[in-house]
Amino acid sequence: MLVEIRLSPQLHNWVYGYHAHEFGQQMRDGGFRPTVFMGHGLLVAFFMMTAVVAATALWRARARVAPVSQAAVTSYLCVVLVLCKTLSALLYGAVLVPLVRLATPRLQLRVAVVLAIIALGYPMARTTDLIPTRLLLDWSASYNTEREESLGFRFANEGRLLERASQRFIFGWGGFSRGRVYDIESGKDTSVTDGRWIVTLGQFGLFGFLAEFGLLALPIFSAAGAWRFTESPQDRAFLAALALILAVNLIDLLPNSPLFPWTWLLCGALLGRAEALRSARRPAKSGFVLSDKTFHTRYFNTNQ
Repeated sequence: MLVEIRLSPQLHNWVYGYHAHEFGQQMRDGGFRPTVFMGHGLLVAFFMMTAVVAATALWRARARVAPVSQAAVTSYLCVVLVLCKTLSALLYGAVLVPLVRLATPRLQLRVAVVLAIIALGYPMARTTDLIPTRLLLDWSASYNTEREESLGFRFANEGRLLERASQRFIFGWGGFSRGRVYDIESGKDTSVTDGRWIVTLGQFGLFGFLAEFGLLALPIFSAAGAWRFTESPQDRAFLAALALILAVNLIDLLPNSPLFPWTWLLCGALLGRAEALRSARRPAKSGFVLSDKTFHTRYFNTNQ
């Protein structure tokens, strides 16, 4: 990443002979955003933000994973995150890092649940104009006019695609790009899709949206329910931080579409931990559960 920040995104081109995405989109603030082998600078910056939040959780839990202190690791990763030159990832990091470091794990879990509810309710809020798009555009303009134009472009396309999706709101238009918007005369596709939510809503409708986003949000609600079974402060810190990381993944699927296998990996890790906490406190049923000693004696005793 540091090589590409200095020399421009070239690693993918050097190895495979082509750029994975438009080179111009990786130019920011007189420099470059790294893409390495993830396809786009947005994905790399979001991945780095996730690493910063995870390092902060390790710092809070006093778990050392490197020869240097965890505070130094977190500080170093924060510097790299800033060098990625991506506003959304910086905002996520600016909110989550202090939250993970200073707030109680219980509060962190509550924030994660709220974020998951916002993500699940976003299509209905967008349909009923409850999202303050004008306020968001004004805020973006105060930071950078280029950001305002980019955000306004996204909102405009979302509105057109949402109008198209509303014609078959429950189950969507299905495949073959039928949920997109086309020019009446030329038949050319005039829509641009950025957010994962509008892609899923247009193709599979509200039913498909709730199926996909609900599956991603399920571990967060499960972790909140399994909170009372945690025993050690370290376990609480890790459970809350992982829930926050998954929740911000859900939120980022609203303006962007970075749904990759590692997101599902985080989802499975959190759900697995929540289920493990529950099963550890669940009373064993007589006749169905064997102790480790009994199991090995019964099935692995070579003398029998």
